[in-house]
Amino acid sequence: GGLMSRLERTRIGDFSVPESVTIDALTSDNVREFLCPAIRIVSELPKFECSPEHVKAMLCGQQLTGEIATKPGEHPPDVGDLVALTRGEFSELLALAELTPEGRLQPRTVFLKPSESNR
Repeated sequence: GGLMSRLERTRIGDFSVPESVTIDALTSDNVREFLCPAIRIVSELPKFECSPEHVKAMLCGQQLTGEIATKPGEHPPDVGDLVALTRGEFSELLALAELTPEGRLQPRTVFLKPSESNR
């Protein structure tokens, strides 16, 4: 048996308590200065850099094919793993995709609006 009276998460991925800001410190005037780019949130995921053709296909829900970038020493993603779909040399998060058994990327959560596809 065991007993725990308190549990505090001090880190998740690249985010830690010392970097955090309390809700009381946030205002409508300063909230933007505390926001971080979405790509930072998925920094641990393998990434796939989208060409303009990939972006068009992704917005139509089509599967993508190409080379998936991983960090040095990491194994390639397995079937069902999430991959961050990016552009701008991996600087902008466009979507999250799932690796299919055929080795393709099926977009699952798309953050890009069709009107933003040409940026």
